[in-house]
Amino acid sequence: MFSLLINNTIHANLLSDSNTIFNWGEDNFSKILSPVRPPTQFIDGWRYRYYKNTDTYLGVNDQGEVYLLGTVTNSALNYIDTVENLLKTIQNNVKNNSKLISIGNLNQCI
Repeated sequence: MFSLLINNTIHANLLSDSNTIFNWGEDNFSKILSPVRPPTQFIDGWRYRYYKNTDTYLGVNDQGEVYLLGTVTNSALNYIDTVENLLKTIQNNVKNNSKLISIGNLNQCI
């Protein structure tokens, strides 16, 4: 029972962290993550958003890794960074009130 509670807490935090990353990504990379604020969906250990205007997926797996897939990546699954690293970047970005030009491997996709 205790391990189930811990597991659910970890997944709840990962969902919240994923949504933070998705929202921030949409605000900073709206050319490829459009339309903004589509629903977060779930499949087999992934939470993701689909951006129909660019036929692109941004997803986070259960290991806390962020990936991009779609026309912008030539349909190749592209590793961006870890959730932990992206949250640090977002925090610094917000703290410095600046708009980021690139992040992790995302700049290779733009």
